[in-house]
Amino acid sequence: MFSRPVVATRPNSHRARPARRYESRHSIRGVNVTRNKIQLVLAVLLVTAGVTATTSMTTRHNAAATPPTGLSGVYRGGGRLDLNGSFGTWRGAATTTALDFVSGATWTTISSPTWLADQWKGSGKRLILSVPMLPSTGGSMATAAAGGYNAYWRTLANTLISRGLQNTVVRPGWEMNGKWYSWSAVPSPANYVNYFRQIVQTMRAVAGQQFLFDWAPNNGPGTWGFNVESAYPGDAYVDVIGTSVYDQSWAYSASQATERWNEMVNTTYGLAWHVRFAAAHGKPSSYDEWGLSRRTDGHGGNDNPYYIQQMYNWMKAYPTFSEHYFEYDQSAAELHAMTTGTFPNAAAMYKKLWGGITTAPTAATLSTATNLILTSANANRSSAVNLAGSTVAGSVYVFVNPSIAASKVSFYIDDATRSKTPYHVESWAMFDMVGGGATATPYDASKLALGSHTLTVAIQASNGTVTVNTATFKR
Repeated sequence: MFSRPVVATRPNSHRARPARRYESRHSIRGVNVTRNKIQLVLAVLLVTAGVTATTSMTTRHNAAATPPTGLSGVYRGGGRLDLNGSFGTWRGAATTTALDFVSGATWTTISSPTWLADQWKGSGKRLILSVPMLPSTGGSMATAAAGGYNAYWRTLANTLISRGLQNTVVRPGWEMNGKWYSWSAVPSPANYVNYFRQIVQTMRAVAGQQFLFDWAPNNGPGTWGFNVESAYPGDAYVDVIGTSVYDQSWAYSASQATERWNEMVNTTYGLAWHVRFAAAHGKPSSYDEWGLSRRTDGHGGNDNPYYIQQMYNWMKAYPTFSEHYFEYDQSAAELHAMTTGTFPNAAAMYKKLWGGITTAPTAATLSTATNLILTSANANRSSAVNLAGSTVAGSVYVFVNPSIAASKVSFYIDDATRSKTPYHVESWAMFDMVGGGATATPYDASKLALGSHTLTVAIQASNGTVTVNTATFKR
């Protein structure tokens, strides 16, 4: 069942700390651009990725085996430039960006984060700044939507510009699709949209600004039944589309790494929706917060190198403006940091990939323990099982989840030698046997004769390597 997030605020007289939440159950290198250059940068990224923003993003690029394109950074605590730098040393590649959070204690801490801004002044890091829309002392989204708090945002713009941070990427009211923050869009999407527009218009009107604005819902629905797209402020007010995606699940255990990843991609408003929505609106994606998770309630994925590999593959496959690993332990109950030794295997995978790997992932990366050919009774691909050994009937949803950056998957029914035309060729994750998007298209198993059958899939990696897998099942 849905678990209501718990927010733990850690006030600090010197540094702003994020009010991190517990997630619901369903759940690079430097590019220094200003807003008037963002479309050029996006165009380059989209051409590199073999994707046209006006299409449904049905192709993926042949990526060189280098860290994900775009700004690459970390969150290590409020104002911690020193730890940001040491993280780059630890992983073997310097960071080019920093994620930080403005304190939401009062309107003064929101509008005048002078100590925080001074820490990043002259650092050379592109600052991605998460800013609460309302303070802990209270406020009204309706008043905000009418422009009642614009003066505070004007002060914030001047605070940043006066310290040489005029190219900050401002992330107002993040994770608005949940109910764990006071600026939630769930009660009134219109108020959220109009307030976001007020913020953008106010800050862009200040002389000397070069701000970009990041609209950043949480990965997944956040609140079940909520239409996340209803909270989108519009293309004129958004430059980057971000998300928060942690290795946490309320549906699958830590041992079910593949299923957990499938859920992150295919849940309603998951990663598949995120990249499609961004491309449809001509915006690059940003993975503002992502990270491993060990939780005392058992919902974390623990030491999971598979999650690290899949995040790497995903960021390489689709245009990425920036990404930030959340290297900060919220409390003893929720751990994310890799440098502390909590996640030795995942940390080794991260250092291998983000430290400047020079050889492409190959078919050898595939684990024989991974259920590559999966079947589900549900269009959202939930509760999927290995097709091999299964008995299918009626409408089923068959898909492949490669553990490499695949460019396409070809499906062959009862054609193990692949001598005939493929039943279907899919070039989009998830790789569905009959095609699909946020949800899969069903295959009618009643078309098959009773008895044993084989499904053969040819997985073409981004480096051109083809791996063939076969599942035998019954109808």
